Amino acid sequence: MSDVIAAAKGANDALGRILIWLPVISALAGGALTGGGALLVSRLNHHYARELVEEAAAERLRNETRASEEKQARERYFLPLSLFAC
Repeated sequence: MSDVIAAAKGANDALGRILIWLPVISALAGGALTGGGALLVSRLNHHYARELVEEAAAERLRNETRASEEKQARERYFLPLSLFAC
């Protein structure tokens, strides 16, 4: 009977040691989840911002190219007209 009581007491002591660390483990796990979530959100924001900037740069290049082509077309149309007018 004393063996059973000693084994139960030993189990309670081990459980007591684990229960002491449970709040610490919970806090560390919560901090890791929160930090991991913050890093993920930061990475996603950076990714989408970079994608937006790349799209804006491509659109700006298309607009500049189109404006340059339109200017050349106007010059090609104007030069022959000015030669015939002379």
